[in-house]
Amino acid sequence: MTPAARLPSAAHWEDGSRGLFWKLGKWCADQRWYVVVVWALILVGVTFGSSSLNGAFNQTFALPHTSAHTGADLLNAHTDQPAALNGGAATGKIVFHRSSGNLQADTATIDSSVAEIASLSTVKSITDPFHLEYSRR
Repeated sequence: MTPAARLPSAAHWEDGSRGLFWKLGKWCADQRWYVVVVWALILVGVTFGSSSLNGAFNQTFALPHTSAHTGADLLNAHTDQPAALNGGAATGKIVFHRSSGNLQADTATIDSSVAEIASLSTVKSITDPFHLEYSRR
């Protein structure tokens, strides 16, 4: 079957059996400037309506019961201070552990680890269990 054979005859279009969307499309094409103005007014109305009905901008967003929210809750629960209260800086703890005995036997190893950590450019201060605070100010 050729493409021309699939098209309805001219008589089909003449008898008024055109569909709703064809009629709407023809009207929009005939009244194109009116349609453009109506769409522009709708756009302006939606823009101003949404900003006047919504009030102030709210940046609060939460997705409870998600893995990211659960992880953030765990981090907040196990930190001493929120970063905002600490001048925007993150804080953390390093814990030295021995399976038996006390840490006094590993003083040299701990001291070298603390000194190495204190030498990092991103570390502001550090405290070890044996000595006073190392500080870079």
